[in-house]
Amino acid sequence: MPACPICDRHFSTHNIESHVNLCLTKASSSGMDEDKPSPTLPSPPGWSQAAFHTHMLSSSKRPRPSTPQRHDEAPSKDAHTPKRHDHRQLNATRPMAERMRPTCFDDVVGQDELLGPDKPLRRLLESGHIPNMILWGPPGCGKTTVAMLLAKQKKDSQRFVALSATTAKLAHVREVFEKAVNEAQLLGRQTILFVDEIHRFSKLQQVEAGMITLVGATTENPSFELNAALLSRCRVFVLSKIQPDHIQHLLRRAA
Repeated sequence: MPACPICDRHFSTHNIESHVNLCLTKASSSGMDEDKPSPTLPSPPGWSQAAFHTHMLSSSKRPRPSTPQRHDEAPSKDAHTPKRHDHRQLNATRPMAERMRPTCFDDVVGQDELLGPDKPLRRLLESGHIPNMILWGPPGCGKTTVAMLLAKQKKDSQRFVALSATTAKLAHVREVFEKAVNEAQLLGRQTILFVDEIHRFSKLQQVEAGMITLVGATTENPSFELNAALLSRCRVFVLSKIQPDHIQHLLRRAA
């Protein structure tokens, strides 16, 4: 039996022609329905159709307002939780030399004759005027520590400069004095110069100008190793050797 070219159904020879005409009629009627324009929205009274259409398009392009954050929502616990540090654990990780280092004059051991309450060096260091001085003592007795504590005490009012006579050249010393003059003239601030192993310097005559306060540290007898001009303008303080019980005290404090 022949098949319909439109719906592909089979019909007898007598009925195929009428069926094809019926399929053509249905196809044409469905095409007309698809070509019908889509219904339009009724415009408000007093509005033209074009104006209403433009208004609807602009409204559709407006961004949607974001949902406001509720103020009563509690912030997450991890947002503002401060980190808690275990100070004991941090202190345990520091080198032993740092844990043993004194932080004030009362922590210095073995030098009670100089740094004890109402003792001569303690009175000078705590006063407003620091004279030129030489700290004489064996290695490890606390000469550099005393100078560092002095720098810590006077950091707000005086400038502190540390040099080592084993590495510093005369040009370095001259540079320190030039900056000391500028500090005194511009800011009215005195300079404290700490020179470790000062006996290795042959001359420091610039100290006579009074522009700096000299604090020297030496393991040698200053009467033989320092020139007379420098020694006559400095007070000499003799530091004692650290005893075993002092070392035990330092170890217990660092533990």
